[in-house]
Parts: sequence; C-alpha cells; structure tokens
Amino acid sequence: MVWWLKAAERGKPEAQNKIGLAYYLGYGGLKKDLAKAIEWWREAAERNHAEAQFHLGELYLVGEGLPKDLAKALEWLKKAADQGDPDAKKLLEEILTSAK
Repeated sequence: MVWWLKAAERGKPEAQNKIGLAYYLGYGGLKKDLAKAIEWWREAAERNHAEAQFHLGELYLVGEGLPKDLAKALEWLKKAADQGDPDAKKLLEEILTSAK
C-alpha cells in the first residue's frame, strides 16, 4: 500500500483511484474514510481515470459523502462511459431509461 500511496502523491491516476478505494473500503492498513476516498477519486477523475469518474458519479447519484446531485452524477458517469467504463455505461443507461 505504501507504493500506491507514494505513486498517488506523485499524481498517478491509477494509484489515486486505488488509494480512494482503500479508504472507501478500509483496507491495506487504511481506516475507512469517505472524505479521503472522495479526495483521491476526484484527483484521479480530473486526470481522466474512468473508474474514479464512475465512483464520483455513483456518490453524487445516491448522495453518499457528497450532496445528492443528478446533474453532477450524470456528468461524471458520462465521462466514464465515454471512455468505455462498462459499469458507468450500464448505470447511465438505467438512469436514462428510468427517466422516460
């Protein structure tokens, strides 16, 4: 986990996403911390990491750790889906289908 943390601090999006997940789930010696998970996911998402964009989209969708915001959820999910993230594509499709 130390290697991932060092890589995340150097701006590596894959590592930032992994550290975000570790904080979200509380593994790898890191305590569960939703605020830190969001910080790391936002860093990775802004560097076009699709999985991190998906995580932010989900959190905005349900209002977990972030204010519930459908527009922001759709924005992040679309970015992830446009990069080919299958989970983002599926969730985006579900949201748009249920809105009809």
